[in-house]
Amino acid sequence: MPPAKAAISLLASESLYAASAKDAELHGSATTALQGGQLRTLKKDDTFAIFNHSGDAIAAPGSPEGLYDHDTRYLSRFTLAIESARPKLLSSTISDDNATLTCDLTNPDLFDPNDRLLLSQGLLHFRRARLLSRSGLLERLAVTNFSDRSLHFRIEIAFGADYADLFEVRGAKRAHRGHDHAPKLAADRVTLGYTGLDRKTRQTTLDEPGRTRLADIYGRAVGELSEVLSPDLREELGALAPPMEETPTEAELRVAQAQLVGWLEGLFHGIQAAMFAQQAAAQAQFQELQRRGLLAQNPPPGEDGADGQDPRRSGQYL
Repeated sequence: MPPAKAAISLLASESLYAASAKDAELHGSATTALQGGQLRTLKKDDTFAIFNHSGDAIAAPGSPEGLYDHDTRYLSRFTLAIESARPKLLSSTISDDNATLTCDLTNPDLFDPNDRLLLSQGLLHFRRARLLSRSGLLERLAVTNFSDRSLHFRIEIAFGADYADLFEVRGAKRAHRGHDHAPKLAADRVTLGYTGLDRKTRQTTLDEPGRTRLADIYGRAVGELSEVLSPDLREELGALAPPMEETPTEAELRVAQAQLVGWLEGLFHGIQAAMFAQQAAAQAQFQELQRRGLLAQNPPPGEDGADGQDPRRSGQYL
């Protein structure tokens, strides 16, 4: 019987993996990843990711950083370098829903092998925009040149996966482990793999077509939602969320997501308001019927004139 497979994808735009597979294996460091304890955590259902404040995950002893799914670390190393030098942090922010991380970085002073200055600090701006979804981790790297000339430099991406469980990440030692697979290289992706003692094969795929898959997921979600809406709401949703192009940009995906979420929130609030109004009207009607029923069953004293009082005068009632 073939082993079961559990897979999770790390999605990236084409600008991130412009470096060759060889370049991606060059950069690494055993220095600590904590750097002042500023860790950034993304979370989506049973998947979460921990990075340092620059957006890196460094495979250092005792480091909790990496990408996890169902308590297994599918990505233990993920670092960015410019000509083998770490970029300097400008800012790092995480969204309120812990789904997106944005890191703004700049280059340090870069020197050639003869220790001559090639590029002064602060002339390049790097923005790492990262989104964690059910489909994996999507990252887009945007580079801006603020110098007065064209520049040629190498961006290095290092990645690796140890497939450690949470106990191993916390320091537990296993007497036996499974075996790693040789990386599978293709024109647009790299696949890492590991088969554990449970005979399950786990894979991490770093690839470029992730945005296309996210667009497909968005299209299916809109289609399934349209099937349960009334005609007028279906028409309104169709105008708000038209079909995407084959490969939308990250900005288009983010705008589409925000528009859809905002429309759904407005729809739910309208439903809640309508339900509240109906409930209030029903309660008022019930109270009126209850009041009339009590009056009919318990006429106030004196209404029949037996006690000598004016029969037109109403008495007290509950």
